Order: sequence, then C-alpha cells, then structure tokens
Amino acid sequence: MIKIANFCGGRGSNSIIRAFSQYPHVRITNIVNAYDDGKSTGHIRRFFRMLGPSDIRKNQLVMMNGVTGQDAAVRALFEFRFPQVISHADAVRAIDGLIHGQADPFGLQRLIAEVDGRRKQRILCYLDSFLTNLTLYEQVLGEVFPYADCSLANCVYAGAFEMYGRDFGLTVDRVGKLLNMRGETITNSNDNRYLVAIRENGLIMNSEAEIVESRANERIHDIYIVERPLSSTEKENLDGLPMRDKVKYLQRFSNVPAANVRCLEAIKEADVILYSPGTQHSSLYPTYMTRAIGEAIRLNEDAMKVFVANVGEDYETPAYSVSELVEGALRRLQTCDQRGHAGCSYIHYVLANNVFGKTNHLSKYIQHDPAAVEALGVRCVSAGFENAESWGKHDGAFLVGTLLDLFSHFDQDRGRFC
Repeated sequence: MIKIANFCGGRGSNSIIRAFSQYPHVRITNIVNAYDDGKSTGHIRRFFRMLGPSDIRKNQLVMMNGVTGQDAAVRALFEFRFPQVISHADAVRAIDGLIHGQADPFGLQRLIAEVDGRRKQRILCYLDSFLTNLTLYEQVLGEVFPYADCSLANCVYAGAFEMYGRDFGLTVDRVGKLLNMRGETITNSNDNRYLVAIRENGLIMNSEAEIVESRANERIHDIYIVERPLSSTEKENLDGLPMRDKVKYLQRFSNVPAANVRCLEAIKEADVILYSPGTQHSSLYPTYMTRAIGEAIRLNEDAMKVFVANVGEDYETPAYSVSELVEGALRRLQTCDQRGHAGCSYIHYVLANNVFGKTNHLSKYIQHDPAAVEALGVRCVSAGFENAESWGKHDGAFLVGTLLDLFSHFDQDRGRFC
C-alpha cells in the first residue's frame, strides 16, 4: 500500500484524486484548510462561528466510491443547493419537511428514501440540530439566515458541528463516514481562522472570498492568517497608511494555527507527500503556514515529496512562473519550521507543464522555467501535463502515471537530493 498525503484546495486536484482511485494499492489522505468564507459558507461561518465546510465537502464528494444506488442519493443530497430566490420560511419548511417525512417541493424526500436507515437517520439528526441551533443564533444576531443558493450539505456540517461539541475535526470525520469514501479528507488545523491578504499595490483583501473573487491582475504581496477579519473601521484606516505600516499591522495580528494531530500523523506515515495544484494564496499557501507542518514534512525523510505546478494562471497568480510558485511554497514551509533547511527537505520533484497547446493563450499559462526551479534545489520534471480537452487543467491519468513511475525509482534517486 502506497500512502499519499495530498495537500489540496477545493477542486484543483480533482482529476488527480480520480486518477489515483484507479490504483487499489494507493490510499490518499487529502489535507485541506477550511478558511473558505464565500457565499453560503460565509453565512454558515458567521452564524455558527465555525470553520468553512465547503472545500472539505468538495474533496469528500470527489472521493466517494459509489455513483449509483444509495451512494448516488447521498451525493445528490450533498450537492443540492436552494434556489437563488427563496424565502426563509420556504427553506425552513423544506428542511423541516425532510426531517419529518412531509412533502417538499425539491424532491429531497425521494432522495432520502433511497438511503439506508443508519445513514438516513444520521443526516436527519444533523439537519434537526442545524435548525434547532440556528433558531437561537438568529434570535441573538437579530437577523435570519439567508438560504439563497445555500448548500444543503453545509447545513449538515453545521448541525453535526453542534452535535459533536463544536469539534470541527470530529465533524469532518463523522460526516465523511456517511459518504463511503476511498481514503480520507482531514483539516490542516481545527483552529477557527480567517485569511487577509495585501496586494503589491497596497490593496487589502479582507476575506478568502475577496482573494478568490478579486479580478485585479496585481500580484499578492503576502497573506496572513488571523483570528477575525478586519473591522470596517480598521480596513478604512489601514487603506490610508503607507504599505510598510499596513504590513506591520497585519503581521502583528497574524496568528498561525496549530496543526491537527491527525494531519501530522498522515504526513509522518506518508510514502508520498504531494502538493497538488490549485489557487495558491487562498487554498494552498495558508495550509503550509500551519505550525509544525513544515517540520513534519522535513522529518519524514523516507517520503518522496512532489510539487505539481499549475498549468494556467489565475487572478491570484498573474504572470507567475513555476519557480515562483515553488518558491512561495518553500518560503511558507520554511517560515513555520526552523529556518535554514534546504528546499529538497520539503520538495524533491516539481512536475511542470511544458507543452502549450493553446498558442493564442500563451500569456495565460504559468511560465515554464526549469533552470530556475532546479536552482531552488529540487528536480524539475517537464512534460505535457495539460488535459488536451480542457485548457488549464491537468491530465490526471498521465500525471499520476508519471508520479508513480518516479516513486518506483525514488530509492535509486534518493542520493541526488540534499
């Protein structure tokens, strides 16, 4: 059995995870941060004061075994979202109707009827816990929960969070058991944190959602993990300060979270440590910044460590090169470890795309610079990793095949590193 600890974000590694599922001798553990706070996830976080379940949910769903029968019904329930226009009363009526076996306008009763008794009862208990606790939170906050485009699964996670003593790690584990997954998805940390970032032009982004959704092609100077978002007064006053003072303020209130014990165990036990592609500043770099993760990676001297570079750029990484993505990862890993360790302590191979099929979109690719990558002390493996049918995405089967071939020769190559 090959054990893989996979650092990933929301959907960036979907094709890779699916490709690994074709190998029965591979067991993958996804390590995901839960700082997402956009749309319905942001409302869940605000009302329940919990980490965001969205990226956890996406990774758990992609790891599900079944595509038919009961598993298909559970998947459909977890993928259901309320309409963009729905009243609070109608949404509550739909959830309450699902719990008590009454008719509903969304066909949820049909789906839940196909689920076995144990899983059905657990889902309904979580939803009942959600409604019960939310009623109190709405009274205290003086506002009603906005259900527009809300994921039903987010309600399940929130209800489970309350049932399990507000323990997010236990929530992820117990909800995950409903999904019949190949492998496991765990959090980097169970500390409730938020993201703040600052662009090189001084613009402050006060949430993960702003980082993801911002459409400015200005590079991000740095990201910070904080206990709460900036207040409107703080942000307004910071906007008028010079860059150095903005950075100083954000640095002072940055609070790096402690690693989830299960996450450290997965890294320690891994045969392969994989840094998957995705949005770097909002999804991946914050995970590497977790206290003790860099050290745990360095101390696993037997594992092969592979960084998969993005194929296409996004608004977080405009005009970036592969070496800049790798340098950004190393900087965060080294900062949360004892300084001075070489890049090869954390990364052995970088898999980088070097075949650009859409020549009229060359400016939208991550720049391939293998010499600069190798100058960081790691080996660059260059190939056509892009999916020929989907620009900017990886060919999961080819990439996983390349990775497993590297693993088969890793003991022979080990002497080349550090």
